[in-house]
Amino acid sequence: MQRNGRKNFIRAIEQISKGNQGAADVVAELGTMKDGGILPDSYPESAEPDDDFLMLSDAKVSDGDRVLLIWTDAEEIVVIGKVEGDEEDAG
Repeated sequence: MQRNGRKNFIRAIEQISKGNQGAADVVAELGTMKDGGILPDSYPESAEPDDDFLMLSDAKVSDGDRVLLIWTDAEEIVVIGKVEGDEEDAG
């Protein structure tokens, strides 16, 4: 799954960089790292964190960190990095 996720992520970024966003449906949102997984803001508070996600290699995050993530057109989660700032600012 991770190998396909990486390929899909790279393809999505290539499509966006070419200005062909219609071919790569990518949605960005905030989430919270929790119990070794990611809990996107679109999930209900009571949901279990998703432990099937990709992370950029230089992203350093810990449980409780607010993060920026994208959903690829294959409905895979890619954590881009940690969101820093005031708790109110981070959502």
